[in-house]
Amino acid sequence: MDLRQLRQFVAVAEECSFRRAAQRLHVSQPPLSVAVQKLEVDVGVTLLDRTRHHVRLTVAGEAFLREARRTLAHAQQSIDIAQRAAAGKLQMPPRSRAATAAKMAAGRRVGSRMAQSGGRRRNSAKPASV
Repeated sequence: MDLRQLRQFVAVAEECSFRRAAQRLHVSQPPLSVAVQKLEVDVGVTLLDRTRHHVRLTVAGEAFLREARRTLAHAQQSIDIAQRAAAGKLQMPPRSRAATAAKMAAGRRVGSRMAQSGGRRRNSAKPASV
């Protein structure tokens, strides 16, 4: 699943039509339909009820649409922040940079220990037999 597929799904859901969504996205309809079908396979649920003349969201599709919109908005926000930082318009306090670096280093250490132990936690209690 990628952001392109999320954008395509959102367009189809908002337009309630593959044809109109394809026009909006400036793509042809058959590849758009294939992309949304692939997304459904990747997600593992049917997101859209399709009839000959209508496209409707399933309950899962409604939930997925909300989250897809949030994901796309967050991705755009991440791009905006990175561009502002590159242009020198975003100042992170020095303590924040140090804290971020420390957290990343700690995460690598934990990840390294988890990899060495085969993903098992040390000193973890075994589940009780029922």
